[in-house]
Amino acid sequence: MYNLRAVFARGKEVKFISHLDMMRVFERALRRSHIPVSYSCGFNPRPKLVFGLPLAVGVTSEGEYVDIVLDEEMKNDVFMEKMNGSLPAGLKILKVSPVEGKGNIMSSIQGALYDLIVSIQFGKTEEYIKQSIKKLISQDEITVEKRTRKKVGIIDIKPMILDIGVKILSESGFKELEFGYNSNMSYFPDKLAKEKYSDLFESCEGTVLIFSLLVRAGSRGNLKPELFAEALKSVLGQDINICEIHRRKLFAD
Repeated sequence: MYNLRAVFARGKEVKFISHLDMMRVFERALRRSHIPVSYSCGFNPRPKLVFGLPLAVGVTSEGEYVDIVLDEEMKNDVFMEKMNGSLPAGLKILKVSPVEGKGNIMSSIQGALYDLIVSIQFGKTEEYIKQSIKKLISQDEITVEKRTRKKVGIIDIKPMILDIGVKILSESGFKELEFGYNSNMSYFPDKLAKEKYSDLFESCEGTVLIFSLLVRAGSRGNLKPELFAEALKSVLGQDINICEIHRRKLFAD
């Protein structure tokens, strides 16, 4: 058997499909491209593929992982060409490499890097926004209400926040808010292309903030950006609108 790990992007065209549908899309693409994928045994054989950390509906990404087991070796570029020819618009394999060791990607995920784009009402000055964020991250605990299917509980999300960067989007471009957290800015891009977010001026009313959030992810702790947005709302003293969530990278051990 030959194990491959593929990095793929999920664009806006398919951001509203569920994780189950995502699995089905990949299974169909593997069949259509005649890739010699290995199947499980039993009454209902399924292709052997394991995804990293399932994306929530509505979230785009450029750094998703999937491990795929093949019955025979295949060149990485051949695999990528065949899959990209069979996947729908919005899904694209970006990189392929052989997997070393027996652990799958799902058990290896430790962290995730998100772009969380929110808008707040006009009338809040940059200084007010800056001081509100400082207040939030300086707290000993950042508690939010977390709802599951079975219960509602209060959790402290601060231990799951590893680093934060913030930029304000305006007609003239981006302005970085200068404040400290863990300050490991190597995780964040030096420049953000204004063109990438130009449509936000139409879809988001008010002041647009772009948060780069490095958070814990995986089986040992997983912070969704929506919970950070809830905490942000509490210190700003007003509702905020989540314009977009984009996962830029997953970190595996």
